Amino acid sequence: MAEDKNKVWHKALELDELPEGRVKPVTCEWVTVCMAHFKGQYSALDNKCPHQGGPLGEGSIENGWLRCPWHEWDYDPLD
Repeated sequence: MAEDKNKVWHKALELDELPEGRVKPVTCEWVTVCMAHFKGQYSALDNKCPHQGGPLGEGSIENGWLRCPWHEWDYDPLD
């Protein structure tokens, strides 16, 4: 597998800063992402809801779905 020299990794948070089943907005450099911790996995998603740009990092995980706080649209938190 070839290494992509354009990728840059940034430390977003300490693992204990994000409890299981929670989301949190995190800013790395100039980009804010929605960090999610669900089913023992961590993921980083665009913090803007595709529906109307709501802040997903201020949402919640409900019944296994990441719920936007503005209009309650749901997304897979690990996608």
